[in-house]
Amino acid sequence: MVAQGSGDGLDFDGSDDYVTMGNVLNLTSAISIETWIKTDGLGSRQTIAGKGYPSTGEPYYQYHVEIRAGGEIYFPLSLNGTRQTTETSATINASQWHHIACVYDGSTIKVYIDGVEESSSNASGSISTYSTSFYLGAYSGHVSSNVGSFNGVMDEVRIWNDARTVTEIREYMHKELAGNESNLAAYYKMSNATGISLTDNSSNSNSGTLTNMFPLNETITLLATQFQDLESSALSNGIDYYLNVTGRYGYGGWSGTDGVDGAYRIDNQTELRVWTWNGINTQRPTPNTYNSSHEYNFYFTGDGTTEEFGFVDNGGYGDNGGSLTLKIYTNNWITSYAVIGDLGSSYKTDVEGIWSVSGTS
Repeated sequence: MVAQGSGDGLDFDGSDDYVTMGNVLNLTSAISIETWIKTDGLGSRQTIAGKGYPSTGEPYYQYHVEIRAGGEIYFPLSLNGTRQTTETSATINASQWHHIACVYDGSTIKVYIDGVEESSSNASGSISTYSTSFYLGAYSGHVSSNVGSFNGVMDEVRIWNDARTVTEIREYMHKELAGNESNLAAYYKMSNATGISLTDNSSNSNSGTLTNMFPLNETITLLATQFQDLESSALSNGIDYYLNVTGRYGYGGWSGTDGVDGAYRIDNQTELRVWTWNGINTQRPTPNTYNSSHEYNFYFTGDGTTEEFGFVDNGGYGDNGGSLTLKIYTNNWITSYAVIGDLGSSYKTDVEGIWSVSGTS
C-alpha cells in the first residue's frame, strides 16, 4: 500500500451535530456526491449529506445520502416532484473508512462503495428544488422526520454538477483536488476551517457553519492591568480541545490596547506572547499567521488536569490596558489519519502524529 496523502476529518456525534451551507447546491440535471466516511457504529439510519423536503410526507428529499441501519447506502432524489431511489445490498463496516459516491446522470441513479458500483436504478427527470438548506451530517427537511444524524468522521466531501464516471471516481478518490476542476460545485477538504466555519475549497464559496459541534467548556478573562494566575476547570484526559484567544493588550510602553494581541506584536506583526499557558509562552496558534481581527486558535489534548493561564509585568501595571478572552472548546476536528491506496482498492488508516505511512504490500 502507498500513502497518497494525509488529512483532517470532521467528527459528528450522531446526536445534534451538523454543518449547514444554506439554500445552495440546487443542481437540477445531474449530480454526484462523494465523501470518505468512518462510522462509529451502525444500527440506525444516519444522514451523510443532502437537502430535505420542507413539508411532511412525500417526496421527503430533494436529494439525500444515507446509511441504513444495516450499513446499506440509500440515495433518493425528487425527480419532477416524485421520489426515485436506489439502495445497495452491499454494506459498509463500522469503524472502517469507506469511500461513498452517489451519482445521477439524468437517466440512472447509482451508488458506488469504495469505487465499486453497488446499486443502480433507472429514473429520469429534473431534480426538484426546495427551500431547504444543504446539510452535512443531518436531515435538513421537516422536523417530523425520523432520519438520524451521522455518527463518525467525515472527510473530502465533493459535490459535482455532472455525473462522475467510475473511472473518474477511482482516479480521484485518493487525491486532493485543486478546487478549480470543471463542474465542481462544492469541495470540503476539512483541512482549513476556522472556528465554526467550514471552507468551501472550490471557487463557488458555498462555505458552511458548524452547529452544536464545538461545546464551550469555559471562558476566562486575562487582564493586563494586574497580576494574573488563573486556571480552568479540569479537562478530560485524552479529549481534543482548542483554545480561542481574542483581545489586545497595552503593555511595555505601548499606549492604549494597541501593543500586543494573543500571539503577535500589532505594530510590526512579529511573533510575541506576553501571557503564559501552563507556565510557558511558546505555544503558537493554528494557523500561525497574524490576524488583523486579533483572533487565534490553539489546539491541544486534555490530560485530566486544569489549564493554567497567567500574566506578569515586572515593570508595573499602571500604564497597561486591555484584556484577552480565552475560550476553551471541545474540538471536533480529527487530524490523525492517512489516506492509503492499493491499486483500484480504497483504504484509510488511523496513524499517530505526523502522517508518514509508506511502503508496499
